[in-house]
Amino acid sequence: MRLLEQAVTLSREVGDRRLEGTNLRRMATNLSFMDRHAEAIVPARQSLELYREIGDRGSECHSLNIIALCLDSIGKHDEARDYFEQAMALGEEIELALGIYYPAFNMLESHFPRTGELEQALSFADEQAQRPQFISNAFMRLNLLEMKGNI
Repeated sequence: MRLLEQAVTLSREVGDRRLEGTNLRRMATNLSFMDRHAEAIVPARQSLELYREIGDRGSECHSLNIIALCLDSIGKHDEARDYFEQAMALGEEIELALGIYYPAFNMLESHFPRTGELEQALSFADEQAQRPQFISNAFMRLNLLEMKGNI
């Protein structure tokens, strides 16, 4: 974490806002991997703000997804779902397949099992299977089928 904190500081010093956002997002991801989800929300939201300011909409999708995962992990399921849905809507708008795939995958793997909404999860998986991004990508289709099979 110390190295990522240094990277954020250096990014700010040289004025590279995109790199600052990337380092903040990496910090959030690492904190989340260490089960420090509530703490991870702060740099994730900072990265989201930066990406919105500089117009990096693809990275904005990824920050929205990280925030959603962290919120879901600390029991804020309704707020998490809102962030997942924002990420997928933005991914759809900018035609970024991974901007749709990651939040959809995380909803199926994490959100629905935590909330016990298994019927909704099956319906959600069926809806995702109709998206052109899933239809045209064998990897995404395969993972969606696996996730549906795990429900």
